[in-house]
Amino acid sequence: MHLILGPVELTLPLHLQPYLSEVRFIGSVPTPWHSWVLVAPPSTTSPSSPLLPVLQSFLSNLTTSIQAFNAPEARKGSSKEFIEGHFGYPPEDVEAWLAQVDYPHGDVVEVSKDMVEKTLSCVALSASRPLALAAPSEAD
Repeated sequence: MHLILGPVELTLPLHLQPYLSEVRFIGSVPTPWHSWVLVAPPSTTSPSSPLLPVLQSFLSNLTTSIQAFNAPEARKGSSKEFIEGHFGYPPEDVEAWLAQVDYPHGDVVEVSKDMVEKTLSCVALSASRPLALAAPSEAD
């Protein structure tokens, strides 16, 4: 069984498939943050943390990779081709996805105040409208 969630397809393990009789799309909420937002606890980001150099190296390499992937010529060429080939999506789906996905435009360590405010606003809105889950009725 495959689940299609927007541009993402998930294959469920065989042992879970008998427990699912129906999958329904109930909506989507675009995230207000760009791709590759990572969270680390203060214990990791502390100057005395032995993990800090590992995190800094990872973030530096991630920034370099994102900038290469997100470059305008790569979005039209190598990045688009990678997504098509690796995930098997048709070109028009990849183009639509690339048109809406946002990547960090600077160093991934930097987080703008605007993005934090949008995220908090989205979380507050989601909390004020909880999702009610119910079993499907006979009429469904």
